[in-house]
Amino acid sequence: MAEQDGKKGPEQEPLAPLLGEAVMEMFSGLTRRGRRSVGDLAKRGREKLEANQARKDVDHLYQKLGRETLRLVQAGEVTHPGLMAGVDRITQHEQRLEDAEARLRAESSPAPAAEE
Repeated sequence: MAEQDGKKGPEQEPLAPLLGEAVMEMFSGLTRRGRRSVGDLAKRGREKLEANQARKDVDHLYQKLGRETLRLVQAGEVTHPGLMAGVDRITQHEQRLEDAEARLRAESSPAPAAEE
């Protein structure tokens, strides 16, 4: 048994290089897949950012177009029943907003001090 502890058998020596190569191959495969995954995630992130920015740009353009259309209808330069109805709804909502803001200002202003 002393001989077995001190010496390696012939079948054990060739396994060490093979095992090392197998481990290195496994890690290099994992590294390649990891790099590809990170690259795919980065590309997807850029695409999402681009889509979000495009959505914001479109929303901004619609708002700008809506404000310009409102001005044209109010000025009488454009007359269309659908647009005029939309302008009426916007005017009603703007009035509600002004009324609500006026109530908030009145409630938040300090009460006048009583005269003695």
